[in-house]
Amino acid sequence: MTLGSTSTDFSQGNITIGTDLDTAIAGDGFFIISSSSSEFDNNATQLFTRSGSFQVDSSNTYIVDDFGRKVYGFPLDSNGNKASTTIEPIQTKGNPNVGFEDGGILVADPESDNPTPLYKLALTSFQNKEGLIATTGGAYKKSISSGERFNIATAGDPLSANSQTVYGDILSKSLESSNVDIAKVALDMNLLNRGFAAVQAVIDDVTKILNEVIKKLSG
Repeated sequence: MTLGSTSTDFSQGNITIGTDLDTAIAGDGFFIISSSSSEFDNNATQLFTRSGSFQVDSSNTYIVDDFGRKVYGFPLDSNGNKASTTIEPIQTKGNPNVGFEDGGILVADPESDNPTPLYKLALTSFQNKEGLIATTGGAYKKSISSGERFNIATAGDPLSANSQTVYGDILSKSLESSNVDIAKVALDMNLLNRGFAAVQAVIDDVTKILNEVIKKLSG
């Protein structure tokens, strides 16, 4: 019996309703988050996630995921244009009321007639997404198999300079639900357990035979 390898299914999940800070990627792309709750370092490990379950941290300073990891984006000027080509941790900039609009734009006073643009969520992707290595909390890190990430861009931008494929749209007040088939996972686990049981039975039989041989040789 051969135990097959597993890979992550990155196909589009169902979109459900979320809060003002929840976002969902409709299409290709990953959000970029820090590897821990500590400050981001451009030389540190970047993590990537499809989960857009975001919130404001306890200090009301940064937008973070459910594990306190900072979320990255491009700062915007007052007209909604990129103020920098370098991503940074998304901050509230002292605004007590922030939320995301469609396209991944974080604004202050989202319910007002003239919300102030602050940041736009950064996206990236990989040539071989299935080669990413899973870490905690629905995040992934690159590997030799996944290859290097594509350009860091925003919703609707091309994946790379020569690509006709673009990053997906970012939907506000939405979450992408898991596309895991629970029944299939249960079946796979059952088959896996049966496989281990069969292997263990063979090991037990071999152990008994070896013990008998040792007894005869020593007697």
